[in-house]
Amino acid sequence: KRALANARSVKSLVELMSRRKKQQNLNDNRYTYEFHQRHALPVNCIVFMLLGISLGAIIRRGGFGFPALVSVLMFAGFYITYIFGYRFAKENEIAGWVGAWLPILIFGPVALYFTIQATFETSLFNESFWQMLRDRIFNPSWTIKKDPEEDS
Repeated sequence: KRALANARSVKSLVELMSRRKKQQNLNDNRYTYEFHQRHALPVNCIVFMLLGISLGAIIRRGGFGFPALVSVLMFAGFYITYIFGYRFAKENEIAGWVGAWLPILIFGPVALYFTIQATFETSLFNESFWQMLRDRIFNPSWTIKKDPEEDS
């Protein structure tokens, strides 16, 4: 009876320690998220500044409708990724720093691309650029080309 009582006591102690460890990991992840979020928020502002400036320079169509639509869609995408990062970090699904920097990881390259496009004053959907990119992907110059004289 005494051994059984000791075993039950040890089992309950292990379960308690396991719950404490899970809660500690959850708290650590939340604190990590909050720490990184305080640094990611100013970077988010810079990314959106780059997006706004470059899209304003690229979209030269008159009126208010199309640029407003593009900006609302960009903000909706940002907000969705921000909420996903927050929820996943809060539930310990992803690391806290990934949850905080997720919008920047997604919209940073987009902002960089739009800024480069605006800097070189090229149109956003330049067909020749996409055709050149497609040709480079599907017909790379580094592939070994067969010499036609070898067949003879």
